[in-house]
Amino acid sequence: MTPASAARHYFTAQTFLTRLPAPAWVGYAPEWVPPSLAWFPVVGAVIGAISGAVYLAAVSLATPAVAAVLAVLAAVLVTGALHEDALADTADGMGGGRDTAHTLEIMRDSRVGSYGVVALVLACLLRVALLVALSPAAAFSALVLAHSLARASVLPLMTSLPYLRDSGAGAPFVGERPPGTTAVFVAVLVIIVDVFGGVLAAGAATVISGMAYLYFSKRLGGITGDGFGAVIVVAECAVLLAMVVQA
Repeated sequence: MTPASAARHYFTAQTFLTRLPAPAWVGYAPEWVPPSLAWFPVVGAVIGAISGAVYLAAVSLATPAVAAVLAVLAAVLVTGALHEDALADTADGMGGGRDTAHTLEIMRDSRVGSYGVVALVLACLLRVALLVALSPAAAFSALVLAHSLARASVLPLMTSLPYLRDSGAGAPFVGERPPGTTAVFVAVLVIIVDVFGGVLAAGAATVISGMAYLYFSKRLGGITGDGFGAVIVVAECAVLLAMVVQA
């Protein structure tokens, strides 16, 4: 992998997961999408670092609770609420669906129902409460780990579960990976976990990934892009909880 190809794969992942701009020279090609998965943890770390920087800046001027709210808001703005929208759709579908077809129909509906509202409120409250329980330095590390590991947690699902729609945001990422993608992914993940001291956090993300595999395979027989996003939010919460336990 050349530096140029690595950069293109990274920016492909960044463009999908965030609202952050990519350099004009990067361009786009469909063949860059599958190997871009290896860079999901790095993009997550960038999102977490931005959120963490907002927390550190805000906590020096306001209360930890206010700083935590602003940190969560910063991550939502950077990602365009991509995963929160997916969580709401998934909660509505799983809560109200009679069978697989009905569940998928509800998840496709852009309107948010009661299950979705409750899921969003609880997820935001939990993330704020967990950040408040940490010191500023620990909160920064926790945010980097939470966003990085959460995005890493969906790779096993993308390679092992059938995708239940003919098209959709997650469709290009599902299936076999080009040679070397998994090795790069694991290497990047190990470095991030080692730097930020998140062994317990990595275990929490792994548990969520495994539970998601069992749940979606039994409940729907596969997964959708909304399912990936929902897993990311739940994994973020689980990693932050692990960091609070570890502190």
